[in-house]
Amino acid sequence: MARFFFYGTLLDPDVRMAVIGRALPTDAIVPVRLAGFRAARAQGRAYPVLSAKEGASVEGVVVRGLSMAEAARLFHYEDDGYDTVTVEPMRGDGRVMPAWVFM
Repeated sequence: MARFFFYGTLLDPDVRMAVIGRALPTDAIVPVRLAGFRAARAQGRAYPVLSAKEGASVEGVVVRGLSMAEAARLFHYEDDGYDTVTVEPMRGDGRVMPAWVFM
């Protein structure tokens, strides 16, 4: 099962359902904060991208329990313009939740 960090358009439940192909149970979506990055609108685009920035942080969610087929749908949605890297966002209780993110 795959885990992803979402910080932009995929925070919207309707967009997420259209991309993944199903509504996710509430326990599959965990609010987190990713330190050391900021989200900013991509130049000439309507969506945000992440960039490293000391002292900054980005609010988002970790979505867990995705199948490889659902992960493939995410890769198709994000297309070839992104690299996938592992990040370590933190829950409110201080626990780290490693997840993939599209950068």
